[in-house]
Amino acid sequence: MAAQVDYVQQMRGALNQIRDDLGDHLLVLGMECAARREMVEHHNLQQPVAQLFTEFNIWGFNCMGEQSNSLNMNGSFNCLAFALTA
Repeated sequence: MAAQVDYVQQMRGALNQIRDDLGDHLLVLGMECAARREMVEHHNLQQPVAQLFTEFNIWGFNCMGEQSNSLNMNGSFNCLAFALTA
């Protein structure tokens, strides 16, 4: 049986690791699977996720993820992070 995880806390941990590696001034291009966005909406997590996106300067879009025989096989958030320098 799969264990339920705290989505916001898990994402914050991953983003903090990126910040630790690249520094405080980031630009993050995020690509979020539409199934993940649906999960965020289903659990009413829009506000805390939006706050994370603002805090870590995340810009991006939703996409359909991987498809197989018309089933969505993915539920991921992928990103490219850039260290901004003056």
